[in-house]
Amino acid sequence: LALASESTDGHAMARPPRPPSEPLVTRALAFHIGWVSALMTGMVLTAQAAFLRSGWAEWRTAVFCVMCFSQMGHALVLRSERDSFFSRRGFSNRPLLAAVGLTVVLQILGVYWAPLQRLLQTAPLSPRALAGAVGASVVVFAAVELEKGLRRWRART
Repeated sequence: LALASESTDGHAMARPPRPPSEPLVTRALAFHIGWVSALMTGMVLTAQAAFLRSGWAEWRTAVFCVMCFSQMGHALVLRSERDSFFSRRGFSNRPLLAAVGLTVVLQILGVYWAPLQRLLQTAPLSPRALAGAVGASVVVFAAVELEKGLRRWRART
């Protein structure tokens, strides 16, 4: 819902209108959904294997954080189909930033606040485990930024 408050990008008026017969989910969008879903799944399974290999007892909580933070990074990077997050006035969509911030705060509370730990069956993460979860989550953000960069490069050539 917070993405709906995003202002249009600078290219909106330069593009021709979409044909009325064009489906809501185009091939390009379906491809994006597919590869990002596969990447997120791969990242979560890879993170789970790494956390298990490291012997961290709190591996379930770390994987839970990877899933949450990956989704939040994806929400931030999807603000524009073409422009980089860093070129789109990164802090201009306050509802989105508030939604992502609130989600991250709730996630952290679920990890470190005892009543939510019992409800969610989480365990407190060590700083190293939390950093590992955040680091794994950044991969999705970076990959979508790379995809957009390739799209801009192709449009110029």
